[in-house]
Amino acid sequence: SEAFTTSTSPRCLRFWYHMYGTGIGTLKVWMQKSSQRDEVWSLSGDQGDQWIQASVTLTSSQTYTLILEGTVGSSHRGDISIDDVEVTDGECTVCDTKTTDTQYRYRWDLPPVTGTRFDFEVQANNDVHVALSTQNQDLNDMYEVVIGGWSNTQSVIRRTKQGTNHGLASTPGICSPTQYRGFWITWAPDGTIAVGRANEVNPFMQWLDPNPLPISYVGYSTGWGSTGRWRFCSAGLTPTGTPGITFDCGGGQSVPVSNVCDFKQDCSSGWDELYCGPCTFEQDSCAWVDVSTGSYSWRRDRNGTTTANTGPSVDHTLGTILGWYMAVEAYTGTATSLATLRSPTLRQGGPACMLKFWYHMYGTAVGRLNVYVQQGQTQTAVWTRNQAGGDQWRQAVVYVGRARGEFMILFEAIRSFSAVGDVAIDDITFENCALPAPQPSCSRDLFRCSSQACVDSD
Repeated sequence: SEAFTTSTSPRCLRFWYHMYGTGIGTLKVWMQKSSQRDEVWSLSGDQGDQWIQASVTLTSSQTYTLILEGTVGSSHRGDISIDDVEVTDGECTVCDTKTTDTQYRYRWDLPPVTGTRFDFEVQANNDVHVALSTQNQDLNDMYEVVIGGWSNTQSVIRRTKQGTNHGLASTPGICSPTQYRGFWITWAPDGTIAVGRANEVNPFMQWLDPNPLPISYVGYSTGWGSTGRWRFCSAGLTPTGTPGITFDCGGGQSVPVSNVCDFKQDCSSGWDELYCGPCTFEQDSCAWVDVSTGSYSWRRDRNGTTTANTGPSVDHTLGTILGWYMAVEAYTGTATSLATLRSPTLRQGGPACMLKFWYHMYGTAVGRLNVYVQQGQTQTAVWTRNQAGGDQWRQAVVYVGRARGEFMILFEAIRSFSAVGDVAIDDITFENCALPAPQPSCSRDLFRCSSQACVDSD
């Protein structure tokens, strides 16, 4: 770059990068000062087929130049590109403006959170809702912060959506329909959730959760007659800050988001592989989400279904009426209605990846159950069944195979012409889905991949 002269004020470096491929190496930014070179930003590995903006705040008491350096990875599938590089005066601050309507529904279009604090500004008459979740979607297990509920008079913290109120605080007039009000939310490893006003150190509301949840995503909503205008700003990324987008493991540890739900535990807490597909449905739906468009839909159920002579009487996990499963009841739809259950986002399925689950298709007019692997907008059918199997659970073993990058599993139920055709699934597991780990060397009977992993030669 050109030389940047000494300044008492920080500068902001912004650029867009594209790092897509199985053999991606490392992209670094260096600050060259006379004979000293300092690394100020670094990112390694596949970031997907997308352009991502990086922002780095630069401070130095000496004149310096900037060097962007790309390092070759493990194979030729590792191209790195940059675009739109600029350096401006002042620390890096990026604000994103969003709006919400009067319908109470969370938006999950913000990037993953880094660290343990979330700041925002909002202009609303009442009922500002913020959700803190492991996945970028509504979960049974997630935190819900309500600011200015009950006609802008009270605020609460909840452990589930519209669940029990904790940390109730009297906050009359806390929201404003004519001006932005700033707030912050923090979460600590001991389970303390705290909520405060911008520019105030002490929280006006807090609660200690005895069973804390990992937090990686934030959703936002208004409702109950109130619309909202939101501003989400980030400032002051330091030269030694965490580069790129990371997942908070808790305890001060973080890993790249690309390592989350990749079938390998990278966090010592194991949080990066929670809610990543396997599920018994005994506690919740494990981030599996019904994305059906009509009343014919998947729901978590137990103790039989509504219509006689169809559906399971017990679950598969416990084998009792107290056990839970996911079911579609035929009486809720019409002929050829579709119900779709979608997995959380999974990453990098290995070549031997197998999906196993138990299904129950009992009734005189059972429709069809399909399984798809979805990557981007492409859906590939990998399993189907359209025959009743009696009042019993049967296991399906589905070959998923190599899935590069991000993918999801879809369960699709298609209704027949009759209400006597309920479908249920339970006990979802994945086997052999992790990519082989790199090895320093391979024995003669094994083939060495470009990723340095060893696999069978055949």
